[in-house]
Amino acid sequence: MSHHPAIKPAYYRACFHSDVPLERLPPAFGILTACNPGGGILLPHENHQRKKDLEQQLVSMGHGFMRISGGSRDGRHLEPGCGVWTLDAEALRELGQVWEQDAIFWIADGMVSMIACGDGSRHEVGPLADRWISPSLDQTSGIS
Repeated sequence: MSHHPAIKPAYYRACFHSDVPLERLPPAFGILTACNPGGGILLPHENHQRKKDLEQQLVSMGHGFMRISGGSRDGRHLEPGCGVWTLDAEALRELGQVWEQDAIFWIADGMVSMIACGDGSRHEVGPLADRWISPSLDQTSGIS
């Protein structure tokens, strides 16, 4: 797998933590965070405020979302984000640019792609089922 020079290698290994069971996910959606713009590191309270601001923007634009954190499989590093099913990949990439992100994730037909916010290049990273960490179906969904 070739790596995009503007995207950190760890992004290709990202797993997604959510209260939404895999079986209840929309057939196509994107994942966007507002944390750590430009690949830098912000203080926790700054990232928390950016997360709240992104959620508020999505609500004000009329978009539903689910809370999804992307990061390491073991959960030691997680960035809170939003899973959005009411925007297409290009519109979500443009929103990622507004929030100064390196990339967004796009899920369709059970496969995860990473789309560079800068040049729009798409990079396949593998099956969502291998990267989705959630409770069983008998728990609450977490979709807003």
